[in-house]
Amino acid sequence: MASGEVEAQKRDLNILLNLLDGRLKISYPLFRAFDMIEAGQKAGGYALKILADDADFQDRAGTADCREELPSHADLVDCLLTSGVISYENSEEVGRRIGHRRSNYSGKVLFSPDTNVLYHNYLSSSGLLVPDDVAIVDTVKDEIEASMNHKYSGSEIREIRDSVECNRELVGQLSNRRKKKSRKAAYLAKREYKEFLGRTIPSVEDGSHDSEQNDRVIARSLRDYGRESGVQTVLLTADTQMADICEMEGVERLYLKYPVSYEVDACPHANLVKLVFDLSVTFGLVKLNSVIILGEFGGKGPDEPDALKLKFLDGGLGNAFCKHQKICRGLSALEIEG
Repeated sequence: MASGEVEAQKRDLNILLNLLDGRLKISYPLFRAFDMIEAGQKAGGYALKILADDADFQDRAGTADCREELPSHADLVDCLLTSGVISYENSEEVGRRIGHRRSNYSGKVLFSPDTNVLYHNYLSSSGLLVPDDVAIVDTVKDEIEASMNHKYSGSEIREIRDSVECNRELVGQLSNRRKKKSRKAAYLAKREYKEFLGRTIPSVEDGSHDSEQNDRVIARSLRDYGRESGVQTVLLTADTQMADICEMEGVERLYLKYPVSYEVDACPHANLVKLVFDLSVTFGLVKLNSVIILGEFGGKGPDEPDALKLKFLDGGLGNAFCKHQKICRGLSALEIEG
């Protein structure tokens, strides 16, 4: 491991976390001494503490022209949501209402996630629904696909390199790669879409670049599908405007309240793995103790959403990781059933 770089997969983060004893710190390696999250092992998982707030992120991003591509506190909250570390403020109430609709309707009930709900991975995090309970309007898929392939230009890469405080050579890994919004679409929203694609609902008309018009298309598509099929459709959305449109179009909806304030004190091991991964693909790269984790990098293929590159600053840790990674992959290849 002369280069200190190792190709890995999301599942390999389990190995890395198990090798890192003591306290863990997740930081952004392009900002000097910018720790975001602290974690420590405890029974059943990890104790967590958020170290950076909105003011901290804004202070580091400053007024740079590329600040939209630098990490924000909203991005951190999104990753806490997608990993299931936190949930929507009214998630318990919405869960009860989902159960009530399923138990009090004699026919089939289909829950249809709005685009933002897929980005936040609510379906997988809540564990309330399975693909057979879900129907997704084609316009939602179109919105995700339209956001997936925006890439950095050479001038944008230079702007980012000039704006960050340290490890500027790492910015080159993002050259001609997906921008932040596209990474969220490709690695977070698409992941949820593929997992919960129970059935699709055709759009009543083509979508557009107008988000409000797309919201109306989604609502009308659900309304018409419900009338024609006899199925009750319920939209899940975290957008107040979309909730209002559904009310006007006569479409059942459940509004999920985005967490303006939140508390984090602990999470299970699996959620921390997902959090580290989601941060790495959203920010492009993060640092976990002495390991830089690149979620976006040159050579990552379009069919490799779980691919990572690990850059070990501690050679001993890197050698240990490679040893355990080889053992785990060898055991997986045996396909031994438990």
